Amino acid sequence: MRLNLHAGEELLALERNHDGYYFDPGKMLEPEQPASWAVSLLPRSDGALLVAQDFRFGWIESVDGVIVAFGESFVESLLEAMPALFKTT
Repeated sequence: MRLNLHAGEELLALERNHDGYYFDPGKMLEPEQPASWAVSLLPRSDGALLVAQDFRFGWIESVDGVIVAFGESFVESLLEAMPALFKTT
């Protein structure tokens, strides 16, 4: 996600049953460790949403664990960096 953000830009984070907030992934203590992010990028069936403030890209997770990524450059970045765990045959 950080590849698609402008310097200093914050993401909107929403999670079901929790308050929404903005955060800058570039200022996280351990940005390379997803567990240190306030909202997980990996499905946990929490119904999470991470989206750029102008909605040009984002990541939506439904409560049943389905993930929807949108925004052309963001989807391309995901496909290029996708871990082997998520690759389909």
